[in-house]
Amino acid sequence: MIDIYTEKTTGIIKPSGAVTAENIGECRTALLKLIERRCPEVRFDLSALTDIDARFLGLLVMFAATVQKRFPSMRISLAGGNEDLINLFRMTRLDRTCRILP
Repeated sequence: MIDIYTEKTTGIIKPSGAVTAENIGECRTALLKLIERRCPEVRFDLSALTDIDARFLGLLVMFAATVQKRFPSMRISLAGGNEDLINLFRMTRLDRTCRILP
């Protein structure tokens, strides 16, 4: 399940459980909705995430690259990830385009 909500001017996506090939479409739809809202910041709240696969990671990388090109003033942050996720984000260089928050 993926919740989408807004806090002030920040659009928040909060996936829970596992984000895998089975439900990646739901995540993609959530991202498109936040782009339409033109929030100055998009935050991925990963605190309830239990597992991801390569498709979700690829979606994050693509989303960050697209936002950087089309909406250069929009900021992306990744919050609440465990140590393994944070290391994965660093290995894929997502920390260069996204802020990593505790």
